Amino acid sequence: MIMSAPANLGQIEDMSMGEIALAVLKAKPLKMGQIVNISKGGLAFRYIDSEVEAGKLSELDILFAQNGFHLKKVPFKIVADYKAASEFPFSSIVMRQRSVQFKEIKPYQISQLDYFIKNYTKGEA
Repeated sequence: MIMSAPANLGQIEDMSMGEIALAVLKAKPLKMGQIVNISKGGLAFRYIDSEVEAGKLSELDILFAQNGFHLKKVPFKIVADYKAASEFPFSSIVMRQRSVQFKEIKPYQISQLDYFIKNYTKGEA
């Protein structure tokens, strides 16, 4: 999620998935999507194209509501953004894929990122 305002997610491990969803929607994320791939250096995610651009925002949150994981305010820079091939050829929804490179991650964020990669990904492609 690339947010315009801080999400009131507090301790998400104490929240239901519905409560997490409401908190995210209230925060009105500028970009929110599904992670396609992730490494210690960055990630790529797919999102629904909209006219709203994130502007100069340079932090994102990684949220995995199912397991109560929330990594906050990860600094990044955009390295690519392009129209993604649609899984549904007759859909009018335009999907995009954005790749970002992490910048100056704090030690506790590196630890959380390592945990996320180890526990919530399929492994190397």
